[in-house]
Order: sequence, then structure tokens, then C-alpha cells
Amino acid sequence: MKARSQRDLPSYVLVHTDLPNFDEILDEQKEIAIKNNEANIAVIGCGPAKMLHDLKEACRRHSS
Repeated sequence: MKARSQRDLPSYVLVHTDLPNFDEILDEQKEIAIKNNEANIAVIGCGPAKMLHDLKEACRRHSS
């Protein structure tokens, strides 16, 4: 199966291949959601348990 690059994906799909800054990503996505009158965003993570724990904690910090 051929890997797809970010440019082959819809604009609302973000793919990060380096260490993500979850706070920065969630801040950006929250701004976009607010501008589009959306109350929720979906977050999906894949990776080591520690990274997923960090993602979960970041989501908690950014939830309102």
C-alpha cells in the first residue's frame, strides 16, 4: 500500500510525522472550529502509550 502525503488528503486531515506540539495543534484547531461555528473537534492519535497519554492530557486542558 502506497503512503499518502499530506497534499493528497483533505485540508481538514492533519498528519504529523515528527514530535507534535499538542497544545499548539489544539489551539489552532480550536480557532478554526470557532470560526466555523463548530462546538467540537475530533482527535485521533496513534503512537506510543506515553505520547497518547500526553495527547489525552492536552485534550483535557483544551476542553471547555
